Amino acid sequence: MHKRSIEFQVVRPRRLYEQVADHVRELVLDGTFPPGSALPPERELAEIIGVSRPSIREALIALEVMGLVESRQGGGNYVRADAGGLRMIPLSKGRDLGPGPIEQFEARRTIELTCAKLAAQRATPEDVLDLEQCLVRMKDLVARDVSPAAEHRCFHMTLANISQNQIFASAVAELWRVRDGKLWDTLRQKVDNKESWQLGIKFRAQLIHAIRNGNPAAAVAIMSDHFDRIGELYFGLAPQSDKTSREE
Repeated sequence: MHKRSIEFQVVRPRRLYEQVADHVRELVLDGTFPPGSALPPERELAEIIGVSRPSIREALIALEVMGLVESRQGGGNYVRADAGGLRMIPLSKGRDLGPGPIEQFEARRTIELTCAKLAAQRATPEDVLDLEQCLVRMKDLVARDVSPAAEHRCFHMTLANISQNQIFASAVAELWRVRDGKLWDTLRQKVDNKESWQLGIKFRAQLIHAIRNGNPAAAVAIMSDHFDRIGELYFGLAPQSDKTSREE
């Protein structure tokens, strides 16, 4: 009696942004949005498909990475003129772009607020000096009109390590690793500029001040404000901060 070998294929759940992206892809294929045409504004497209505006933004970023959609200077998203000749495989069956940026953002916000609180409770003078040196390097890069992206990561990783919680530190490291993927890279190009860098420097200086003074409530409030700004800038998300909780 021969045993027949059976191959199992693991099927991962379809992410929401993949489902939305595939829906837009189908609208291109059926001629609703032909090659070269402008897509409706995000708010209108969200109403057409029946999802939130941030989910539309994630899907459009994915379609831009896949080469179906292009974002033009001056605003607006367009179906690429050569879309008719592209091999448009459903996103969930083709290249895996990983968890959506909003999912990653939500995880980072939750973990890094706790890291900020613990850092303010546990930081040594040497830890504060490490953060200050990172900030000095960031200021130098921005003064030379060079993106401080590498120092952004260094600052957040240093903060996570100061929390003295290895699980949080490992999670932050992984979240920043996936942040180097194509989805975030495409998204970052749309909003990364000197003004944003300066705001990032201001946030870090305030956070260092709270940590140096051993003020966990202020550290959490400052970090929360930072994530509010990033969430609105990148995804149009409403602020979540409770301003009354801050203690200076």
